[in-house]
Amino acid sequence: MNDEIKSYVNSFIPQSLSKSKKKELYDELMCHLLDRSDRYEEIGYSKEDSMKKAIDDFGTDETVKGAISAEFERLYHEKTWWALIPAAIILLMNASCLLFDNWIYSADFYEKPTPIKAFISFIMIFVCIGLIYFARVKSYKKMLLGTAAANILVAASLIMVFYPQAAMFTIENNIYYLIDKFTPYVTSNHDPFWYGAAVTGFLVLSAVYCVIAAILIKKDRAHKIKNPHRKAIVLGVCYSAAAVISCILLPKAMDFSRNYPTWFDYRIYSSEESETLYDTIELYSPYSEAAKKLKTEGWIEISDYENSLDKNTRKKFRAEYNELNYGEEYKVWFRPEEDRYLRHGNKFVFLKADESGAVIFKGVGNLNPLEQDEYGSFRFSDYSRTDDMEALTADFESLKKGDSKSEIMARFGVDYGCIYSHFEGDENGKHIERFAIHAHNDYTYDDEIVFKDYYDYRYIELTFTNGLLTDGRMISEKWVGAEEYMEDITIN
Repeated sequence: MNDEIKSYVNSFIPQSLSKSKKKELYDELMCHLLDRSDRYEEIGYSKEDSMKKAIDDFGTDETVKGAISAEFERLYHEKTWWALIPAAIILLMNASCLLFDNWIYSADFYEKPTPIKAFISFIMIFVCIGLIYFARVKSYKKMLLGTAAANILVAASLIMVFYPQAAMFTIENNIYYLIDKFTPYVTSNHDPFWYGAAVTGFLVLSAVYCVIAAILIKKDRAHKIKNPHRKAIVLGVCYSAAAVISCILLPKAMDFSRNYPTWFDYRIYSSEESETLYDTIELYSPYSEAAKKLKTEGWIEISDYENSLDKNTRKKFRAEYNELNYGEEYKVWFRPEEDRYLRHGNKFVFLKADESGAVIFKGVGNLNPLEQDEYGSFRFSDYSRTDDMEALTADFESLKKGDSKSEIMARFGVDYGCIYSHFEGDENGKHIERFAIHAHNDYTYDDEIVFKDYYDYRYIELTFTNGLLTDGRMISEKWVGAEEYMEDITIN
């Protein structure tokens, strides 16, 4: 009898349901049968007769069975076309960005996102998250797969251009602004590439989550979300608050990123102006006189300039200056410029005084001319073209220690390249001078600029002691296609 009852109850259960749904429906139907059977037992029927009458009451008519099956199909079975709902919503929302100009066009971000555009973007992200949450709570694996497919399609369309949503742009700019404003850390101008990369990453990760969740649901291994309505309300309120605050902060964050102060460029060299000042400063002259001369020409010592700034600006200045790695051995003078892009490179004058206050070392240009930056490029700026790089290399390789400074610099400082750094001073009774020279040959053809498939640079450093060559180094850097070739040659 028990097997017959089980078979009877199972006949009402749609086979398209998952195991967990089938069990849930089986338990519910069995509970109804047992309740009705208990009532018949209470009025005097035997246990077996009670069950038979309960089954008769429940009905064996196909119409009843069909009605029950249709009801539970409606409640529990996910239609295939439901997968199209989230896909259509996500694709239409992203397509509307073009229609309503809600993308941040181009990696240069010349179009500032307004708080309204940012808020619309936050709503779009909220809708996407809401669709995923709804499908997860309802265990709708097809909706999850439809959402994943739409997000992957959008990510694929963005991967070559990285156009970010205004919301992501807003979040990142706000984070940078708050870090810089309220922590000891300093943030600088940010690579716009990462805004789009963050959006693409979000789309890909959400798609991966949807696929994994759909697989777990199919295998009946997905855990049930408890109190889904309460969690949805809490998450919705928190997200809305974060979105509103982000949009309110956006104008300040935009001003911060647009007007971020910069003082130093990677182009560091000696100019005609700085060399003229350098030549007027005599070794062993009082440092106070040299400082007065520099101030008269509008130059300022780094520490004095730093102390003139407000606290937050001083923090930015110190962080940027420390990247130059000049240390504290020299008093560094420079001429502040309001616009780094009009500066055409930084100019520095370096002075070192002894205990009596006399200048014992002076320099102009780049303190560390052959130092590489974090990207592996040498810090330099101004340079001269040299058509015959082979002749330059051969001439350098012919140099010998003890050669005359005047003879060498007549060729290397005039014919071959540009002196972008010059230092001199006395050490242990010897007069030391060091020159840094840069030359290149990468483009030119019949007075028209034509970029070739290679670049050829030479960085030369020569040291003289009492007018004679004592050390020399040349770094050859060539780019052929996408390959870089480096060679470091020293004088024997």
